[in-house]
Amino acid sequence: MLKKLTLLLFSSLLFSCVSLKKHYLNTVGTQNHTGALIFNQNKGKVVFEHNSETHFIPASTLKLVTALITKQVHPDYIPLVLYNTQGDSLHLKPTGDPTLWHPKLHQNQFDSLIEAHEHLIIHLNDKETVSPYAPGWSWDDYDRYYSAELSIMPIAGNQVYINPLDSLNSNVYPDFFKDNVRVEAESPKFRRAKTKNEFVIAASQKDSLSIPFIYNKIDLSGLISALGAKDVQITTESEMTTTWTTLKGIESDSIIKYMLEKSDNFLAEQMLLLNSKHLYNSFEIDSLIQNQKKELRIKGRWVDGSGLSRYNLISPKELTQVLIQFKKENSLAYIQKILPKRTLNIDNATVHFYGKTGSMSGVYNYVGLVQTKKKNEVFLALFQNNALEGRVLRRRLNAYLKWVYLHF
Repeated sequence: MLKKLTLLLFSSLLFSCVSLKKHYLNTVGTQNHTGALIFNQNKGKVVFEHNSETHFIPASTLKLVTALITKQVHPDYIPLVLYNTQGDSLHLKPTGDPTLWHPKLHQNQFDSLIEAHEHLIIHLNDKETVSPYAPGWSWDDYDRYYSAELSIMPIAGNQVYINPLDSLNSNVYPDFFKDNVRVEAESPKFRRAKTKNEFVIAASQKDSLSIPFIYNKIDLSGLISALGAKDVQITTESEMTTTWTTLKGIESDSIIKYMLEKSDNFLAEQMLLLNSKHLYNSFEIDSLIQNQKKELRIKGRWVDGSGLSRYNLISPKELTQVLIQFKKENSLAYIQKILPKRTLNIDNATVHFYGKTGSMSGVYNYVGLVQTKKKNEVFLALFQNNALEGRVLRRRLNAYLKWVYLHF
């Protein structure tokens, strides 16, 4: 009798698993490569998985890793700059902070600091340099807002912001670049020259846009002088040995939330750089990545902070573990505060999912959490790669989210 009961239970469980797998495949389709994982927090176990340990291009879901590390390294605020005062001169050392003169994130305490001094002396160590692009970034995206260059002292997000006023005039920020912007009758193939800070927009351009500038082609002292209305000198760190004071910058929660909501690649990359500088006194991120891979149990390939690189290969299981760890170290309320909210109407109920999407050509992924119809707290992931028709992937994600909410 016991043997028959055991066989019956096993058969029922097997049928249930087969049925779930079939329903999943009917929901997301089989035209492209997919991976999924559903973890029931109430039961403390994985309740469904499909290719969950297979490595996929994660795209911007990788920003969850950057967000977690940033919260761990800088739980309260981001170090804006290091400074020292000598008479009427203010000496500054960069930390990699991305908010300096950023049109949305610039910090008033920095203005108050520089206004109290006549001269700015910025210390840039010749040995502290970073590659403007991460490995695997697409070369022909150089003029797109999501490919802003990296640097140890970003200015205005390392972009030029152009707001067309009419067919002949535009508002340009920073104004330093105004004479470098021209208007043409036809839409340009590229909005910036490949090797020069010369920018082009079409006369028909109506919406504002931002275009990355080439950092090492600018007159840095001239740009900062124009923005800060101060005499600016660039020097090397070795010319001065002293005690530096940290100026507190933006709250870490604010920049993490902004980075995730806007899926801002530039902020994600700079946050990884400043985390590395804090932990290892170096802007090289290799040590940070290797050590954090061990801490976060990531076995895949991880090369940047934003997920823009197609070299990244991470599994649904690994990124779900990251989100679970993020919630464990903070709280459910915190996760719901910083993660973008996705609202669906399911069976006449308004359902909120909190998570991060990741998309690029042929890729559309999601990692998040939801309270299901059965009142379970569920972490979930859906990775969709290698699609020829990317537009259908969004619909498949919504169908998957509804399926998770109703069945788990």
